[in-house]
Amino acid sequence: MVRWDPQRLEKTTRDINAVAAAMEICAGRGSQAGGTYLSFKHLPRNLLEFSAEWFPGNLRGWRAAGFRLQDFFPHLEEEAWEVAPACHFWNGGIRIDEHCATGIPGLFAAGEGTAGIHGANRLAGNALTMTQVWGRRAGLFAAAFAESGELREPPGAQVEEATRKVLRLRSPSSGPTVVEVRQEIRRIAGELVGIVREEKALLQALTAISDLRDQAACQCVRGQDPRFNREWVEGLQNENLLDVLEAVVRASLARRESRGAMYRVDYPCTDDDRWLCNLVLQNQDGQLTIREEAVQELYVSLPRGKRAYGQKGDGNRASG
Repeated sequence: MVRWDPQRLEKTTRDINAVAAAMEICAGRGSQAGGTYLSFKHLPRNLLEFSAEWFPGNLRGWRAAGFRLQDFFPHLEEEAWEVAPACHFWNGGIRIDEHCATGIPGLFAAGEGTAGIHGANRLAGNALTMTQVWGRRAGLFAAAFAESGELREPPGAQVEEATRKVLRLRSPSSGPTVVEVRQEIRRIAGELVGIVREEKALLQALTAISDLRDQAACQCVRGQDPRFNREWVEGLQNENLLDVLEAVVRASLARRESRGAMYRVDYPCTDDDRWLCNLVLQNQDGQLTIREEAVQELYVSLPRGKRAYGQKGDGNRASG
């Protein structure tokens, strides 16, 4: 961490911590299994035992993902864990107003699916607030909209097209399975569009996404039972995932700097003079357009200048 945040070291923010781990692994300085080491050795044993009891219910007692971690690490106070960055939260999403309304009449959104709440990095502890505050607001305003009678019946042609799209997955096809398409989407996202990004890999991702769209158009569902058919649902989701992944790639290509949870190897500095803005993507006639919108300066003074990634505020400038 001396390379990434010499002042705060391991007490740095989660975005810098994750980028630092990913870059150290890419540089070949990681662990044997391709991770970094996490140690609790500096903490007293009784503190470790106590802290495990105030974790949320599904994690209490060192449980995670259905496993009891102490079965694998019986000596937490002595052994280091091998860890690596993973997807945890969504910082972008659908644009909403103060009523949680989107640009589509009748569609309301809240939580991780929305943009503009966090910026480039999520603040700790806000996920619950988003459900209890924004989730409630979305529900109230959606109910008011429904009662107003403004929601109109969609044109018949759109309904027919949506029906054909849903039923097409259940028609005979020699294309890849839904599961195979989903696995390829994950591979592209994980290998080419991770925390650490660069132009060459992002352009490769765009080509791979274009090729995969052709495959997704003829993907097939093995199970034909229409009841509780999760594979069928995932087939429809695959097309949406490709849209989201392309939006992430194009926004990452456009933003030529490193900020928050995204690190550009080819643009390692944070440039507040040029890139302190929001990127808004919109589908127009099947093509994604991107425009920049300035960040509003409300209650705090916005930083200026160009600085090394990981250095906060105006006090530390990068040379050049």
